[in-house]
Amino acid sequence: MVYFSLVASCFILVATAAQSIKQRPTSRNTSAAPIVVQSSQYFDGDNGNWSTIAIRVGTPEQTVRVFVSTNSPITAVVQPAGCEAKANPTGVPVNCVDSRGGTFDSTKSSTWNRRGHFELNGGNGVGFEANLGYSLNLNYGLDVIALGYRDGVGSQRLSNQTVAGFNLPDPFYLGFLGIGVEPVIYKEFGNYSAPSFFEQLAIDGLIPGLSWSYTAGAAYRLSAGQSMQLIFGGYDASRFIPNNVHFTLKEDSTRDIVVGVQSILYAKRETNLTTLLPDPIYAFVESTDPNIWLPIESCLLFEKAFGLTWDESVSEYSLNSTQHNTLTRSNPTVTFRLAASTTGGATVDIILPFQSFVHQYPSVPNATYQFPLQRASNPSQYTFGRIFLQEAYLTVDYDQGNFSLSQCTFIDGAPSRVMSIPGTSASNESGSGTGDVPNVPTGESPRRPIPIIVSGVVVPTIFIIIICAVGFWFWKKKQRDKKRKAGESSVGSAVSVGVDETAMNNPTTGRLVEVDGRDKTRELPELPELPEHDASHKLASNDVTHELASNDVPHELV
Repeated sequence: MVYFSLVASCFILVATAAQSIKQRPTSRNTSAAPIVVQSSQYFDGDNGNWSTIAIRVGTPEQTVRVFVSTNSPITAVVQPAGCEAKANPTGVPVNCVDSRGGTFDSTKSSTWNRRGHFELNGGNGVGFEANLGYSLNLNYGLDVIALGYRDGVGSQRLSNQTVAGFNLPDPFYLGFLGIGVEPVIYKEFGNYSAPSFFEQLAIDGLIPGLSWSYTAGAAYRLSAGQSMQLIFGGYDASRFIPNNVHFTLKEDSTRDIVVGVQSILYAKRETNLTTLLPDPIYAFVESTDPNIWLPIESCLLFEKAFGLTWDESVSEYSLNSTQHNTLTRSNPTVTFRLAASTTGGATVDIILPFQSFVHQYPSVPNATYQFPLQRASNPSQYTFGRIFLQEAYLTVDYDQGNFSLSQCTFIDGAPSRVMSIPGTSASNESGSGTGDVPNVPTGESPRRPIPIIVSGVVVPTIFIIIICAVGFWFWKKKQRDKKRKAGESSVGSAVSVGVDETAMNNPTTGRLVEVDGRDKTRELPELPELPEHDASHKLASNDVTHELASNDVPHELV
């Protein structure tokens, strides 16, 4: 009885530790309606004119305008110190608070639950855009996040969401709402696992499934610019041209939306097509970074086609006003031919006009235009950033493990046609997860985010097992000692009543037997051996956790 109590206690401890890692829904609320996130109606940024959304953080609510990060699991916001001289050694921008989308002061929020200062990506070079060299210290905490300027249609409010404050204007000038599926695990706080805002919506059954669609918007389109669009659990059929190209999400959750780039073609009205990509590549599609990152050979071809100048001191391409005016008149286009692989198969073309490449940066002279192209140092940096998503409509279905990319349409006053993407159960027993999106495949193996178990969780769990094993060993040793002493006492008793000493051993099983007062024997049950556990064992996974390692840094550098 003691044995079973011990085993049951150990099982409960291990199960509790594992359960604390991640909670996932066993089914989807397919009757829920998609959530259409309203844009802020502003175009913001220090490196171009980008459409933003408005969110409210804390209690009482503080409204900030942020970008959408299709890769990050956190929501990041600018702190008030981001508009102080300490964070801006080259000078505080004019109208700093407004230009940075507003700031969030955690000290004024009654629901702020501080987690501490941590370095983005845990400081190990792995994780959210680590391949692009993203590095920043942030002030992490849990707080309330609500969508939009006010409660109403399309607004949702969630508690205990990861909010990270920062001050420095680089690499992020504005904050962002993360809609990735990689959970944040706080090792210093009992390995608390915090899903992203988007995933929490699915966990709570507030959207049909674990899916979203997004396009970045385009300030140069229509009469007043085309705002971004973000829909949780659905898509807007009026915003893109359908196609039959099927893409499968990769297992690495930090770079999962990957496409094969078969060609990049440059065209002007008076010239033939010119190739800008010597060899096909695979590229990651992601909205946080504004740039397109390509091999140096491809960048040199862009230089020649557009007359770009590379500034080594700031690692940026620029255009002077003369070249800009010439290209505006000729209006060249760049066509990205994409497929599931780098050769063969069905393809989809995403065409970017010249206007999509040139944004007037507030931080540079009026006569200079930045060109959002970056030289990649290795294939892990090949990325199609926010500039690409101005003209591309991206739909991702994590339940089915697939995504689609389509050419955006820009029709002034066109009515929306929002469609739901039905979710599936955790066992993928029902639903195709495709809704009416013609270019999202059916029958794919579901690529569900793997529950993240990192060292901070594995070690405590194994530690519990080891303690149970050691405790069981001592208990078993004690029981054996008792049996040995009992056996010695029984021998003396057996001899005194005329019982042969050899009867103390069972000739069939070789196990000790106990003699009772009625001269009958009963076999003592042999206790099972506890399975050995290797404390160095690590769980294999291709997903990389957004793991937070403590990092004490001066407040003004956060």
